[in-house]
Amino acid sequence: MDDITAEVGFGANEDILPYTESKEIITYSNAIDIVLSSACRNQCGFCHFSRRKADLVVPYSTIKLFKAVRKMGAREANLISGERPDRYHVIRAKFDIWGFNSYAEYIYTIAELAFLEGLLVNLNVGYLSYNELKYLQEIVSTVEIPLENINKDFLQTSGIFAQAPSKDPEIRIKLLESAGKLNIPVLTSVLLGVGESPEDRIMTLVKIKELQEEYGNIQSVKINLAHTSPEWAGDPFPALGEEVLLETIRLARELLPEDVDITVPVNQYSNLIELIEHGVNDLGQIRNYDKDYLFPEKPYKTVGEYQQILEASGYRLFKRLPIKNSFIVSQKYSKKLGQFLDKYKMRLKETSKEDKFVLTL
Repeated sequence: MDDITAEVGFGANEDILPYTESKEIITYSNAIDIVLSSACRNQCGFCHFSRRKADLVVPYSTIKLFKAVRKMGAREANLISGERPDRYHVIRAKFDIWGFNSYAEYIYTIAELAFLEGLLVNLNVGYLSYNELKYLQEIVSTVEIPLENINKDFLQTSGIFAQAPSKDPEIRIKLLESAGKLNIPVLTSVLLGVGESPEDRIMTLVKIKELQEEYGNIQSVKINLAHTSPEWAGDPFPALGEEVLLETIRLARELLPEDVDITVPVNQYSNLIELIEHGVNDLGQIRNYDKDYLFPEKPYKTVGEYQQILEASGYRLFKRLPIKNSFIVSQKYSKKLGQFLDKYKMRLKETSKEDKFVLTL
């Protein structure tokens, strides 16, 4: 165990699977972002991502990057897109020229290219139909579905989602339920600082709890503090102090089942230890290979720097796979992904029999 601890956290190329049962352990995933398209049918008041541009990544242009980041220790490819870029005629025309019958087929191709280079894919592209999710679950390990806020009346009157039809909480809940029925591991989130009430935050966390109790496929919940987009034409959001963030993290840890990780975008905050003391147990996707496409002015620290901060306060940082241990053991992945994950499943089962480790993550 000491040898493992010595190398983990510094971009080691091996994946560390066994964890001791301890609240002192904080995990992270080495990740690279691939922005498929910034075209988006939604215009959210807090969004720093969409540029309303009909751009589209050429699939085979990603191979060189996938190879390079895998050699540096990355294991996760985070595929990001605006909401339904296929609504743009220019993008649909490119699909036709490149020989893709659908948006889902295009996503599948890039995800498969990542997988062939040894990366597991997290998909963060907004709304997908049940049939699209079913098709893509063969090649993606996790799907990111931000719930954000379930108070429909607030969202309709606040203005921030007035031009974002798919941010309707009923649509988001249906998408989360579809992923649950398909047994796809999900990352979701709660959004703070857009004028919501404390009751809105609690209701959203309770809904996530209910979904987890019904389907058991929610891997993590990110607590996000919104920052007004420079392009937002409305009134600025009221300033929300970090004490609200900390209180929401504490509530999330109290309300959500223990098997759901609590995370935050760690590049946006300096008080990492305070976040952990309130309930954060995972640093999420650390991106040391490129900028943060949402907040390029806020780069991530290196994994080594995060490890030094944690160790100074008695915590230990462990690299994990994009899909958590318990989901590997219960095989929440496809036969295709099993070409890579089955060996880890066997290792986890073997180490659990030795009574030296427990599958807490």
